[in-house]
Amino acid sequence: MKNKWRNVSLRFSGQPQRGFSMVELIVVIAVAAILSTIAIMKLNNNSLSVRMKAAAEKMMNDIQYAQELASTTANGVKVIIDPSNNRYLLKWSDDTPVENILGGGPFVVDFNSSNFAGVTIGGSQLDGNTLYFNSMGVPTSGGNELVNETKVVEINGQLIIYITPYTGKLRLEGSAEE
Repeated sequence: MKNKWRNVSLRFSGQPQRGFSMVELIVVIAVAAILSTIAIMKLNNNSLSVRMKAAAEKMMNDIQYAQELASTTANGVKVIIDPSNNRYLLKWSDDTPVENILGGGPFVVDFNSSNFAGVTIGGSQLDGNTLYFNSMGVPTSGGNELVNETKVVEINGQLIIYITPYTGKLRLEGSAEE
């Protein structure tokens, strides 16, 4: 008896083969995995310029928060810039710490943390490195209202945060480069 299946082809005659071989699929998956790994490593290791911009934005938001806190509670709030410890903190006018609403404890932002690795602060024009918002939210330094735009802080000597007198409007100047 003859084997009927010997001459049967899995391809349809006259049509080209469609699809990918197993080897081609494995190569494509391997390349995609390598590219994904590189992208994840890049995202996890933010460049210094990104961390500097994030630090500037964080600090500006926290200064605005201090101003709003002062005017809504009718209690003065200090933003104390501590360049020797690379941090800043918020205190009430009686020097008790402002509580951090995001995690309890005192409101302290430390630029020595891994989120801000390589970021340093300094160069303030504020008297005693302290920005004070009175009970109406008006910015002062050294007991006097600000009369000129004043440098609050420099970040890595490249980004500078300025504050405007009376309104407390903040301005960021410079560019973050590695």
